[in-house]
Amino acid sequence: MYIEDIVNVVIEEGVESVGANAFRDAVNLEKVSFAVSVTEIGYFSFMNCGKLQVLTLPENLQSLMQQSFDSCVSLTKVSIPD
Repeated sequence: MYIEDIVNVVIEEGVESVGANAFRDAVNLEKVSFAVSVTEIGYFSFMNCGKLQVLTLPENLQSLMQQSFDSCVSLTKVSIPD
């Protein structure tokens, strides 16, 4: 499947939400960049992204749904905005 080919994700300006299960099981995903416009990250959206190590959440984030980053076993650093 193509989901396994994803290594880098850039959520561009103008996008307000990352949907449920959007990148679930992207097992080779290493980096995610969020635009400031992102206000919601859906349920299970990055679940099982086992190579994701560092995460910086967007400044305008209002909702981080349950288990958005569940089973991201390599995640060692998360930056959360004020």
